[in-house]
Amino acid sequence: MRHSVRAVCLAGMLAVNAWLVGCGGGTPANAAPSAGARILAQARQANLRDAAFTTHFVADNQAQDGTGITTMQPLRMRLTLVKTTNGKTATTIVLSDRGTLYALLSGDTLWTVLNDPDLGIYVNYDTDIINYDHVEAASVQLSDSTPLNGVAAWHLHAHFIYPYNAPDGGLVQVPGTEDLWLRQRDSFPLKIVKTASQPYTASDGTPYTLAFSATYVFTGWNQGRTITPPRANQLMPGD
Repeated sequence: MRHSVRAVCLAGMLAVNAWLVGCGGGTPANAAPSAGARILAQARQANLRDAAFTTHFVADNQAQDGTGITTMQPLRMRLTLVKTTNGKTATTIVLSDRGTLYALLSGDTLWTVLNDPDLGIYVNYDTDIINYDHVEAASVQLSDSTPLNGVAAWHLHAHFIYPYNAPDGGLVQVPGTEDLWLRQRDSFPLKIVKTASQPYTASDGTPYTLAFSATYVFTGWNQGRTITPPRANQLMPGD
C-alpha cells in the first residue's frame, strides 16, 4: 500500500511522539527507512516479557503447525506440534533454553537433546522468534500502517539472518526477509513472517537448498508464562 509523504509523517507523529516532524519536505524513499528504524528501536525497548503464538512453518522440507510460548528473560521457547496420521495423533514438544534444543515425543518420558553431533541428525526450529537483533537495521522500512484485524499496527519489512543447521552439521547464516506487524500502542508483535533460503554444498559435496519459512500469529502477551527446561534426570542417557 503506497502512502504520500504527508500521510506517513502524520501517522508517525500520532504513533511515535512526533519523531517524523519536519519530514514533509523529503521523499517516501528517504522517510520510510527512518520511520521503520525508529519504530523498530521502540519495539526493542518495549516491556515484553512473554508471548503466546500459533505458527505454520516449513523447515527441513517439512511443513508443521503448532502453538507455543516464548519468554524474553530468560530467553526460552516451548512449541507443541500435533500431527495426525492414519487416525493416530502424535504430539511433539520442542523446548529451547538459551541455545540448547530439546524434544519430547509422544509416549516418551525422557527428553532428547537435538542437534547433537553424536547423533548426527540436525533439525531447524526458530528459537529466537522475537529477536530484533537478527534484523539488519539499515534495511528496515515502514511498509504501511494499515490495521491488522482491526488493531492499529505498523508493518515493517527488513532483511534478516537465519542461523540454519545444515544436514552435515554446519551452522550457516542464511539471508532472508522478515515482515513484522507491531501493535502501535505498545510495540508488541501481532504477526511475524520470516523467509530465508540459500544454496549449500555439504562437506561431502552433496548440494542442498537451505530453506526456512514461518508465520507467527500472536495471541497473548505478558501473561506471566514461564518455561522450565528439563533437568538432568529427565534426559535420555547420553544427552
